[in-house]
Amino acid sequence: GNCTPQTPDAIRSGRLYSSASQIPTFLGDRAIAVAAAYFSGQTVEKTNYIPVEVINKSNIDKWTGPCSY
Repeated sequence: GNCTPQTPDAIRSGRLYSSASQIPTFLGDRAIAVAAAYFSGQTVEKTNYIPVEVINKSNIDKWTGPCSY
């Protein structure tokens, strides 16, 4: 699954082994930045990739805030 508000507790309790960092706010920020660049006359790539990180017990503290969108 994706990183949702329930993800941190599920990973900590062992009900979920891992998730991915597909955070809607990150995606939205990137889309706005690319659109702004395009409408400012800059050349933008046809395809823009968003980094995805595996979320598990080793890094869940880093993702608790972002997963709570």
